Amino acid sequence: MIPLPLKERRQALGFTQGELSQLSGVSLPLIQKLESGQGNPSWSTMVKLGEALGFELAILTSQPDWGLLVKAGVPLHGFPDYRAPINPLKIAVEIHKAWNLTLDPRQREALAGFLFAIQRHYPSIWRRYFLRYAGEIPEQFDAGRIIKLSRLALSGLCRVL
Repeated sequence: MIPLPLKERRQALGFTQGELSQLSGVSLPLIQKLESGQGNPSWSTMVKLGEALGFELAILTSQPDWGLLVKAGVPLHGFPDYRAPINPLKIAVEIHKAWNLTLDPRQREALAGFLFAIQRHYPSIWRRYFLRYAGEIPEQFDAGRIIKLSRLALSGLCRVL
């Protein structure tokens, strides 16, 4: 993704590769590699080039894949007939995104039930991928509701783990 926007922007501004090198402080050979798609720039290099070319750089978090989480057993919209295994790491990534981005209380509660089911019934997966949530589940939610949601989540989890 870097070669095309970098070269197009440089040319649109009327800079040569040498001028961009002087302006940004990035070596000419590295600029040539990046424009040809062969380089792997560090974040600091991208910032230097971005500032010289007027780009704003940001690291954005993608939205969680709720479809995957429901298939894995998060009790939200019912349970599809899904029997293929899902990599626990993929589930952990989506749970982390969902937990950090979701403000909807119903979704947070469903995630808490799902995490509680993993904690109770899949302790090795819990320790490896989800231990960071240990103190958050019982304190923020109604325990009876979380237990009920964890039972629903478990029926989905047993199909995919």
